[in-house]
Amino acid sequence: MHRTLFVPLRPGEGAQASWNTVSAARAGRLAALGVVEAMRATRPGAYEYQLEAACRFAYLDHGAMDVSYRAVAAGGANAWYYHYLANYAPLRDGDLVLFDCGPDLAYYASDVTRMWPVNGVYSPERRQLYGFVLAYHAAIIERLGPGVTAEQVLAEAEERMARVVAETAWLKPAYEAAARAALGSGEHLSHPVGMAVHDVGEYKGAPLAPGIVLSVDPQLRVPEERLYVRVEDTVAITDEGCEVLTADAPYDMDEVEALLRGAPDSPFAAYRRLWA
Repeated sequence: MHRTLFVPLRPGEGAQASWNTVSAARAGRLAALGVVEAMRATRPGAYEYQLEAACRFAYLDHGAMDVSYRAVAAGGANAWYYHYLANYAPLRDGDLVLFDCGPDLAYYASDVTRMWPVNGVYSPERRQLYGFVLAYHAAIIERLGPGVTAEQVLAEAEERMARVVAETAWLKPAYEAAARAALGSGEHLSHPVGMAVHDVGEYKGAPLAPGIVLSVDPQLRVPEERLYVRVEDTVAITDEGCEVLTADAPYDMDEVEALLRGAPDSPFAAYRRLWA
């Protein structure tokens, strides 16, 4: 049986809103802020652990007890290991970073993943693949709401994305094959999120109801290039549809590039290290 983990705020509730409402929403916003700070720390020659450090600082600075799980900060080919945790490699010009994180804030977890270019510019190939996954993500989100099943949502989103695959002028045959393989994988609606990032409960096989919180994480794999692409958000089913709790982490690739261009030359310019 699924626990109701989130009660959406309604106008006029203010201070009367339950603590779990505030905590779940704040955990999502803080998860997104951690992603933004990791983006700002990104540059060729930085290390994966520096992105993790920037994210974790934001969590702790806002009162989180710590992370709800070890961040995945995977540059380049390391993203192929989609639960990669070493976080010790240097970031290289031309690579994408996969960053997956979430805080433990007031006993509530959250879960968000974004990918961005180390050098600040998405290549045409990465734009095409990441753009496809972003479109898949949007197709799922817009169909989520009370009264429909996860299976219905995925089937309708798959039908929509099958048309996208057919209409796209793919840059490589391997990319089209990867997009087709992503359809119907069943992985794109993942796990409940609550007081643990992989929380107890089940949402499949019955209509979704307000209060259910889950992870939406469409993904694809290009085996020929050992390339793994994912976008992930924590969402709450509401009376009207769904609320994306981690939406403050930018999706739009032009917006991400602008954020990266505006980042400081050194992500820790005001921080004095104890040793070189």
